[in-house]
Amino acid sequence: MIRQMLAIGSESGTRVLVASLRSTDQMNKLAEIGCDCFTIAPDIAWALLEDERAQAAYCDFETVSQALSE
Repeated sequence: MIRQMLAIGSESGTRVLVASLRSTDQMNKLAEIGCDCFTIAPDIAWALLEDERAQAAYCDFETVSQALSE
């Protein structure tokens, strides 16, 4: 269903806003299939700070950012 919503959204120029997530795993799975717009509860935000996937993404971002600024 989410994939269908993303396909319809991309055709019409709209973006899907994902809400009511209950875990960082849900957020990561949805991000893997193309969702990029989330609204999350504070406890999920705090959990993301400790999530190893989020930390790896942060490190990747910093590496690319530094390479681009050189």
